[in-house]
Amino acid sequence: MSVKFAVKSICESQIANRLDKGKKKYIMLNMKPQDVVIIIKIISFMEKKWRMIDVAYQIKLSSSEVNEGIKRLKQSNLIYGENKVNFINLQEFLFHGLKYCFPVKIEENSRGIATAHSSRFMKGYIDSYSDSNYVWPYEYGESYGLSVKPLYKTVPQFIENDEFMYKTLAYIDVLRLGRVREVEYAQKQLEKILKSE
Repeated sequence: MSVKFAVKSICESQIANRLDKGKKKYIMLNMKPQDVVIIIKIISFMEKKWRMIDVAYQIKLSSSEVNEGIKRLKQSNLIYGENKVNFINLQEFLFHGLKYCFPVKIEENSRGIATAHSSRFMKGYIDSYSDSNYVWPYEYGESYGLSVKPLYKTVPQFIENDEFMYKTLAYIDVLRLGRVREVEYAQKQLEKILKSE
């Protein structure tokens, strides 16, 4: 699958055929940034059984938002069957399509939670060439740096109590704004995470 195809088919998603009073409707369900948060949360359950309400509660979305997100993920071939994650397609999307679908928005300095190469998961493993610190803005955060809009607004609210989500989303932010060496390291770490599940 080419990068161009991955970006087009997953960001825009596939066209769904739906019947409405005997007439075909073609509805484009575009992926949203929170869909990435949803699928990572699903992965965190590993092989344990989970309910829609469990995902919603832990990432502070409504059950209806999670349900709609799963519909979009299925249409994008990132989830199939009984809500099983397609890890091959997900890795392809994260590594080659994510930063084009959901580009980073960097704003002025603020207090928040360290992300990307500024997070503790990157420090000590690789020397960053960047002089900038990046944070998800959050009034109760303990770090300070350039503000990076998270994939969904609720991320800073639950991330410090969810090590798996924090680590994975921080690596994903490296893919969105890191330099080549940083991105390569984050990809290796994400490969381990995806294969271990």
